[in-house]
Amino acid sequence: MKISIKENCKEDTSFLYVIERLPMKIRALIREYCESKRFSAVNEIRIKRNAYLYLIADSVTVKTDIYINDSDIEEAFEYLCNHSLYAYAGAIKEGYIPIGCGIRAGICGNAILENGEVVGVKDISSINIRIPQKIADASRYIYSLLKRTDFSHSLLIYSLPGIGKTSILRDLILKLNSDSSLIRFSVIDSRNEIIAPFMKGLSCDVF
Repeated sequence: MKISIKENCKEDTSFLYVIERLPMKIRALIREYCESKRFSAVNEIRIKRNAYLYLIADSVTVKTDIYINDSDIEEAFEYLCNHSLYAYAGAIKEGYIPIGCGIRAGICGNAILENGEVVGVKDISSINIRIPQKIADASRYIYSLLKRTDFSHSLLIYSLPGIGKTSILRDLILKLNSDSSLIRFSVIDSRNEIIAPFMKGLSCDVF
């Protein structure tokens, strides 16, 4: 049986973290829509200029009745940047805004070029936010493989986008963090996309 976001919000920390970083109008409309549809999980929020907002909820793409105009998307962009575009300039030119806790907002717009290099993005046309989900035992096979070798071997995880690399890494970090042998390790999260809101109380160092 599905339960509403309102009933499930105490557990859905990633969803709450994301919508709290959106402008009040969009935040309220998303909450109201999700509660009326009784989704059990929201996986993605897609905001597009002069178009209806889309969600991926319960792994299905859903067109909402929330219309996003020019001022809505400009406000959302500034809100996600904490009203300081300069502070986020390095990430913006790479096509995203880090909003903390392993969550990024991907952005599309017109590139600003200097000497053939992208130095920024203007006229934002769309914003896409993927909400991290906790997938229990996603790293079970990899963890058991590493444990058999006493964690002495290196490992490279490679796949096409959307297959689950980050989900595996999150679960592996949680498993290593709770392992009875208390292995010392660090996490280098260079693109602010690994450590999610549900990963509380980690004993490892995160860079």
